[in-house]
Amino acid sequence: MASELRVNTLKDAAGNNSIATSFVAGGSAKAWVQFNASTVAQGSLNISSLTDSATGKFIANINNDFANDDFAATAVVGNATNVTNYSWWIGDTISTGTLSLRTFQNNAYIDNPYNMMVFFGDLA
Repeated sequence: MASELRVNTLKDAAGNNSIATSFVAGGSAKAWVQFNASTVAQGSLNISSLTDSATGKFIANINNDFANDDFAATAVVGNATNVTNYSWWIGDTISTGTLSLRTFQNNAYIDNPYNMMVFFGDLA
């Protein structure tokens, strides 16, 4: 039998630092992933897998889908030895369960060794 806990406010163990549960539910990342150029996740939340569709083209597959495809996301990409001329874009493939990431260096697709994506929105 499933149980349910209903509260309006969360506090730390000392009874301080209160925060409304609506803020936690509405403002917390619902998914994130950090991965390398071979789509091996170093860490993630709510990401079932990563697809490498071509050089510099990745798709994050979301485990528990978003309510719609109007969620927000951001990314960071780079290389520890060469930090210039990197760029990226997200979202040419977007649905409730997937989001793409494209990575570039000097206007050419490249598999960056450091890739991070964070997703915000309402889950289904």
